[in-house]
Amino acid sequence: MARESDALRQRVCELEDEKSSCADTEKELLRGTRTLKESSGKVKKALSGTVNALTGILKRRDPYTADHQMCVANFRKSDMLLR
Repeated sequence: MARESDALRQRVCELEDEKSSCADTEKELLRGTRTLKESSGKVKKALSGTVNALTGILKRRDPYTADHQMCVANFRKSDMLLR
């Protein structure tokens, strides 16, 4: 009977350790998800700035097609933001 009781206590301790480990893992996943969302926002912002900069360069280089370039840039930007 003492062996069963000891084995049961040991198993309870193991389960408590696993529960603690799972909670730590869940916290880490939430932190990682938050970081990933922040990074994704920064990348989208940088890409949008790059598209705007390239559009500005092309507009100065070839003013005759500037309107077309702006339409294409705006379309790509909106398409990128929808993804």
